[in-house]
Amino acid sequence: RQTLRLGAGDELYFHNDAVLWVYDSATLSVHGTTDRPVLFTSVRHDGWYDSLPGQWGHIWISKGSWDSEIDHAVIENGFVGILVDSCANTHPTLRISNTQIRNQSHVGLMGQTTYIVGDNLLVTNCGSATTVMQYGGRYEYSRCTFANYWRYETRKMPTVVITNYLDYQNTRYLYPMQASLTDCIVWGNRSDGEMLIDLDDRIEATATVTHSIVRGGEWSEDPLFVAPQAGDFHLQDNSPAIGIGYEYGSKK
Repeated sequence: RQTLRLGAGDELYFHNDAVLWVYDSATLSVHGTTDRPVLFTSVRHDGWYDSLPGQWGHIWISKGSWDSEIDHAVIENGFVGILVDSCANTHPTLRISNTQIRNQSHVGLMGQTTYIVGDNLLVTNCGSATTVMQYGGRYEYSRCTFANYWRYETRKMPTVVITNYLDYQNTRYLYPMQASLTDCIVWGNRSDGEMLIDLDDRIEATATVTHSIVRGGEWSEDPLFVAPQAGDFHLQDNSPAIGIGYEYGSKK
């Protein structure tokens, strides 16, 4: 078993299409701090490249890896922030907390038939969705802000997507799903709503949303971010979302 350990202040810079691949039997252990998060970013930061999505590939936690942890990190400017593939574990494949994922040209955090526990996450500005839970699995998200104000072209996909099936060559494959969002904000600039829950009930599948603001959902009141188009997702003093969603540390 191999483990990559990264600590406070570590910075990783990726070229075009580069992938950090956490392979079979391997583990990723990331433990930054509020003031010195671990940074995963693109090589170029001159001018408009500083926040340009799609400059590198993704972090890939693939089938056969287990027990990865990411705490206090910033993951930015890639194609997919983190892709977590199918893993047959009874404990989380990935625990991720106190982390920002931003400026991804496709998806911020994608799970496929896996088990993810996420707490205090800010996932923003992605070309498709900020967070995808697909082909079933188990997902537990709390105190997260999934906010999408993608500005490069029209975004068709809602910011959070939950599904439990795969359609392939005229056959539908079904997977058990258990997903929960608690004390979360799901918002963005898509007028048709920002959450898709599409579950085939011919197999055990549940998705619960508790004490959360969801654009287009039952509680759909603007959370009043300070300046979302500029990337500032602090809440205004009169926000109805005070006490839920991502909680900033001492620095943005």
